[in-house]
Amino acid sequence: MSALLCSGAPPTRRPASRRRSTALRETAFFAFFAALSVAFTWPVARRMGSALSDQADPLLNAWILDWVSYALTHAPLDLFSAPMYHPALFTLAFSENLIGIALFVIPFHLAGLDAVSLYNVAQILGFAHAGYGAFVLARMVSRSTLAGILAGVFFAFTQFKLDHLSHLQVLWSGWLPLLLAAFIAYWEKPTRRRAGAFFGAFVMNGLTNIHWLLFGSFATAVTMVLFAVLYPRRGRDFWRPLLVALLLGSLVLIPVLVPYAVVSRKYDMHRTLSEVEDASPVWMDWLLSNPRNVLYGRIQDPTAPRGERLLFPGLLALFLMSSVLLMTPRAGLGPRASGHGGTNEVAVPSSNERYLRAIDISIIILAVVAWAAMVSQQLEVTRNGVSLLTVTRSSIPMTLAVVLIFVRFSIRLPPMFGGSNGKSLRGILDRSRFSPAVWAGLFWIGVGMLGAFGTNAFLHPFLFRLVAPFRAVRAPGRWAILTLTGLVVFIAIGVVLLLAARKGWRRHAVAVALCVAAALDVWPNIRWDYAVNSFPPVYRWLATAPEAGPILQIPMVTAGVHYQYLMHQTHHRVPMLNGTSGFEPEFHQILRAKIEHEQLDEEFWRIIEETGCRTIIVSADILRESRKPVLDWLERELAAGRLAFLRRFDRSFAGDYVFAIPANFPGWQRFRDSRADAIGHSPAENLRRLFAGEFVYSDSTIAKLEVPAPHHEYNRELHISGWALSPHGIRRATILLAGGKMRFDTQEFGRPDVHALLPWYPKTKDPGFVVEMKKRPAGIPRQTTVEVEIEDGAGRITRLPAVHFTWH
Repeated sequence: MSALLCSGAPPTRRPASRRRSTALRETAFFAFFAALSVAFTWPVARRMGSALSDQADPLLNAWILDWVSYALTHAPLDLFSAPMYHPALFTLAFSENLIGIALFVIPFHLAGLDAVSLYNVAQILGFAHAGYGAFVLARMVSRSTLAGILAGVFFAFTQFKLDHLSHLQVLWSGWLPLLLAAFIAYWEKPTRRRAGAFFGAFVMNGLTNIHWLLFGSFATAVTMVLFAVLYPRRGRDFWRPLLVALLLGSLVLIPVLVPYAVVSRKYDMHRTLSEVEDASPVWMDWLLSNPRNVLYGRIQDPTAPRGERLLFPGLLALFLMSSVLLMTPRAGLGPRASGHGGTNEVAVPSSNERYLRAIDISIIILAVVAWAAMVSQQLEVTRNGVSLLTVTRSSIPMTLAVVLIFVRFSIRLPPMFGGSNGKSLRGILDRSRFSPAVWAGLFWIGVGMLGAFGTNAFLHPFLFRLVAPFRAVRAPGRWAILTLTGLVVFIAIGVVLLLAARKGWRRHAVAVALCVAAALDVWPNIRWDYAVNSFPPVYRWLATAPEAGPILQIPMVTAGVHYQYLMHQTHHRVPMLNGTSGFEPEFHQILRAKIEHEQLDEEFWRIIEETGCRTIIVSADILRESRKPVLDWLERELAAGRLAFLRRFDRSFAGDYVFAIPANFPGWQRFRDSRADAIGHSPAENLRRLFAGEFVYSDSTIAKLEVPAPHHEYNRELHISGWALSPHGIRRATILLAGGKMRFDTQEFGRPDVHALLPWYPKTKDPGFVVEMKKRPAGIPRQTTVEVEIEDGAGRITRLPAVHFTWH
């Protein structure tokens, strides 16, 4: 696709050697952006199985990516029946489906990569694809490789991406510049192959991100309409292949979009306007930088809550756009439409003057209605007690007014703008010093900015009210991706203009300066989190006992545990009532609320039974505030015979306890385990100790990091300390700082208090461990992480969750 878009050659078949050369060249450019992505996200490439921006949405996206890769290769017809929120319908459609991303990483999935590693491969490829897509667009409009590279760096790593580092589907934005590039290429030279490239970009954009499908389709449609009106010398033969490509692309996407329509109606899945209002940016948000940016991040308060509203594109992009507006010569730059000689100005017959007056009057009326609705929040016209007109928002009249203004200006400008001489937008653009590519980029910038304001402008509320899919959009600031795509065109042409104005060593100096400025403009300062990527024994058992599903895991959302449940499900794939996504089915919301409010009553039990749940898994160590009500409920249901205890599995201090629902689980007895542990306690005895609040024996390593405490601040001297126990003894404990950038062996010491509480580990003589540091080591950032890696006497490795803290 990229070779086709960047080539000005006629659509004849090229020699095989030339095709191979082009493919190798384009592969090299993609590899260049992939290498930049590795550097940009470092140390993700070194910690593929654990590094994440946080342990919330990245884990959800990792689960989606793993499930889609699995379903496409094993059960494609069950793709949208993802095994969470059982028994809800089409649960994959509760969030982004990531199909277009999965197509790129399926080989890695088949090679055996775990879900987190697969996610990180997709993350690096997402940055690279975004950079390469922008590179193709920029190189096409500027005919400059350097301009393409600089525009690609901007689009791939811009601050908008830093604000969405946890949203894999946002990082994969490369199809949008390829979509715009395909349209511009077709406009320059309409061929079936270029219409095919437009079709491919449109389909892949829709398969990759539903938001980008909505925004990109709207921007493309607006651009096509504007070009059809402002550049009218194109006949049916020009527009037919493009419209066919759009129609066929929409037909291909229908099977993917139908499940979203079904669940939207069935579960009333839409956002309220108040949700959109809270997430709608204002003008100041376009000036605010992301704290993760090295150059601009220190200027503003990093604690200011501006979720998904940090839209500053960087000074370099604004500087290069200004250069295009100020320096473009009359001849223009970039691909221009052929056959546009002369002028489009035509005299408007006097008989049509009344139509122009009618349009002018309509614009004035709509503007007044919009103003009245804006200041009153609701405009109502009544007569004799009957409501003749009700307008609750200004978005619809304002949008209609803008459309009529465009129609009016396309026919003839008003006299105040020189329209008395027959001037129109058509005539102005026909003599414009800017090429159609520049105008297309400007349209995308305008649409993106207008949409990104959400309820603070009129476009998004208009679409929110009239187009059902837009009611699922919570964060209108994501419209900004269109603005960034349009800026790619201006960055590319700006680079060419700045270089063309200089010769010799000055030209090389400007090129070097632009490269340095581009790197500084986007360079990040990311504090990565590190997941514990292992599967507790209970999930290894579930993988061998799929008949135990569907399952319910308790607690449901405490401390982000619902994201961990998704990760564990990538190992066992047993359907579960638990889940997390952009939307939540009603039964899950009720169960969650009842646990949170300690209302484990008959309705709670009825919902569990009606869902067909067979097994309940209680993770006792993370019950926290719900510990007493949950344990009391378990005792009641066991006594009533509606629950049956199956077995216990080691994890941390208390472990995981598995209960069957006999009414839904025939033959549950064969899964019961009555074997005693190493110190003679039976599963029933361990359950009794759980209800009594007593510790139990664990065959796994149990440990605790006591200092530093999460999110605390420390000055200079720091003792990193904690303790660890194992029935096999502790061979070593190692401290990892900043994701393993530095490793330190610990010193062991006695902890009588630990032995008093847990007397079953005599092989661990000195459970305490400590590392004493007089000051923060060079190379370790102030905001950093610490992990503890423990090896027991049997050679088993256990790693504790990463702790974030600040070290001055």
